[in-house]
Amino acid sequence: MPAVAILLLLPLALLAYLIATPGANIALEVTIEHVVIVSNAALLALAGSSAQTFTALRLHQRRLLFIALGFGCVAGFFSVHALSTPGVPWTGSGDVYSYSAHYYGSPTVGFSAYLSIFIPAIFFAAAHTELPQKIPPIPLALITLAGVLAFAVVGLWMPEILPNPDASVGHIVAAVSLNGQFPVTDLGEVQIQDRTQPIRAYALA
Repeated sequence: MPAVAILLLLPLALLAYLIATPGANIALEVTIEHVVIVSNAALLALAGSSAQTFTALRLHQRRLLFIALGFGCVAGFFSVHALSTPGVPWTGSGDVYSYSAHYYGSPTVGFSAYLSIFIPAIFFAAAHTELPQKIPPIPLALITLAGVLAFAVVGLWMPEILPNPDASVGHIVAAVSLNGQFPVTDLGEVQIQDRTQPIRAYALA
């Protein structure tokens, strides 16, 4: 128990130290933070999927296999999402990554983000139905793998054939601050004039 208490209190102690000693709180500038964060998320999802797949096949648990395939899809689509980040050498694009909802630099960035949520959600939901008992696990796993690899090939080498994801998700038509002072351009980009005012909500249409 003392060891557990130390592990729980250590982050709080570190935070208190950094607050009390601002000079020790070094700001590390990572120009490709989007790639780093998404790649690490993909690796964690891959690790979870691999462990679950091994357990599911060993114990013949088809429901668990659906969960494993869901995490596998997260890993695959997140990997494509990271590699398609504008400015990453893989894409050959000199564009700078933008957090604007209406500029992805490549349709692959938006599509992979949506698919990384939509496809795994189907697997997770299906795991709680009778569907896992009706579908052969090995063919399903191979089809899923083939689908993710096919999207990776298209997204990374032929992104121009993908439609613009903005057309399907709508536009940001309003961004409301606490005092309503954030104007929105015709492209839906929020122009923050006063960064001290937090954004309260986004209205989607």
